Amino acid sequence: MNYLQEYKTVMINTYLNMLNLDLRKIFMFRYYVYIISILCSFSVVSAVGDLKISGAINSTDATGSVLISKNEMSKFERASIITTTPWTESNKKIHFEGVSLMRILKYVGAHGRVLKMHALNDYTVDIPIQDVQRYDILLASSMDGKNLEVKNFGPYFIIYPLDTYKDEINMPKYLSRFIWQVDEITVVK
Repeated sequence: MNYLQEYKTVMINTYLNMLNLDLRKIFMFRYYVYIISILCSFSVVSAVGDLKISGAINSTDATGSVLISKNEMSKFERASIITTTPWTESNKKIHFEGVSLMRILKYVGAHGRVLKMHALNDYTVDIPIQDVQRYDILLASSMDGKNLEVKNFGPYFIIYPLDTYKDEINMPKYLSRFIWQVDEITVVK
């Protein structure tokens, strides 16, 4: 092989290596952009303690829902219910505090007949809006002065005034509506 052919071979190999390196850089750049876009999309997803409300509501964002952050939720007028429940210490009245579910529904302009409640563990239950109006159901965020955490019914726990209406609602149909770890509400017409 003469000097000129050797030079050409070296130059071609160098060019191919540069091209290959550039292709790797381009691939890595595109890969990093993809990963970053995925990570950024998670920032749009609600955090624990944020409440997403969708469906038959007037106030919506581009996704057709309203996301009430935990911080925003703390600014609503507080309400409370003192009651026993089958899930807390037996025969002990518990002081639940949070926001009246009716107040939240008015805030988003809900106009439906049923609330499809969703929990972090994907449990769902339907609550008629008539229940919300009749029993002034509470979306509790604290229990006996302690904020609810995921491990103890949080971020939100639906509380009916069970002791006040014991003869009327102390039955499986209503007890099944005491949903905890609430993270989403869909208002259904």
